[in-house]
Order: sequence, then structure tokens, then C-alpha cells
Amino acid sequence: MVKLGSGAQRELKDYFLSRFACYLVAQNGDPRKPEIAAAQVYFAVSTRAFEIHQLRKEQEERLETRLKVSESFKQLAVAADAAGVYSQNFGIFVDAGYLGLHRHTVEELKAIKGIPEKEDYLDNIGRSELSAIDFKNVQTEEKLRRDKVTGEDDAIETHYYVGDQVRKTLETLQAPMPETLPPAPSIRKMVEEHRRAAKKRKLKVAKQDEQPSLLDVSAEQKT
Repeated sequence: MVKLGSGAQRELKDYFLSRFACYLVAQNGDPRKPEIAAAQVYFAVSTRAFEIHQLRKEQEERLETRLKVSESFKQLAVAADAAGVYSQNFGIFVDAGYLGLHRHTVEELKAIKGIPEKEDYLDNIGRSELSAIDFKNVQTEEKLRRDKVTGEDDAIETHYYVGDQVRKTLETLQAPMPETLPPAPSIRKMVEEHRRAAKKRKLKVAKQDEQPSLLDVSAEQKT
């Protein structure tokens, strides 16, 4: 009951607002009111913080996939070498996989997507495309070993074939073709930071292995 100016009383309804409704009231209220102004600033700051968190999360997921692709390329290089691909022709072998999957070489893809020439293509694409390349690499490596492929030409043809089969799978799923996917912000610095950190860890482990243990020191003292 609410008492009016005339002394009469009037019954008013109570309303319970959901959290979302409260947000809308604050966002659309009069900013001249201190409470509304404070709420609007809070939501603006919170939204930006959430955006930064999401961006960082997406970049970390990309980094993880990017590192997987690096590893799968290393393993693929070993398998290609065993199959007879000469080191000076490894670029041709790599491009064969891109031609099968993307229908373009790496340099052509950089031009299509506006990626600087000095940038690594893999640092400038999204997780979906990275995953497709990683799958293509792993399957090519396994096929080279499983089929005991020998000869440079056969190895190059195998890489193209697997890339083409992955592309057909994407077509069946009605997924966008990798060459049509937009570029992503470069994660080059994150990749370099990870590699530096990994190198430091290896050096630290190597130094620890070089240091004599307490048992070794004790044995030397006894002799």
C-alpha cells in the first residue's frame, strides 16, 4: 500500500525483474542518475574484459593447433625423406598437399588472403583450416608408411591425393573450402614465445642432467 498526497492509500503491484531485465533497465536508463551512470560504466568495462578474454582464449586454441601442425609437418618430412623426396624438392612436395586441399600453392594463398610475404602462412589462418592441414599431414604420413611408397614422384602424388580426399570430405560436409576462409590475426609472436620457452626448458633439463648427483659426489669422495 502506498500513501498518496491526499492521505488516501493505493495498492501498487510489486515487480520482480530477472537479471537480464535489470541489465536492460540500467543500459537504457537516464545516465544523469548516478546509479545508472555507474552501472553503464560497469557493463562497458565488463564487456571489454570479456571480449579480451575470448580473444585470448581463441588465440591460445589456435596456438595449440598451430603447434600440432608444426609437429605433423616434421613427422611428414621424415616420412617423405624415407620415401625418397630430396630435401631440395621438399617445397614441391609440400605444395602438392596444398594443391590437393586448397587448389593453390602457399604463395598463391598468401596473395589471395593478403598475408605478407615474410609471414608464415600457418600463423595467419584460423583453427578450422589449421585442423584440416594437420589431418592431411597425418594421413599422408601414415599412407606413405603404410603403402611403403618409394620414389619422389609417387610421394608427391600421394600428398596431392590425400589433400584432395580431405577436400572432398569438406565438400561432403558442406563446409567452406579452406582457400575461401578469411585470414586471422597473426599469432607469430605467440609461436616464437612458445619456442623460446621450450628451448629454455630443454637447456635447463640438459644442465640438470650434467650436474653430478649426491650419490656420484659421495662416491668420488670415497675414492
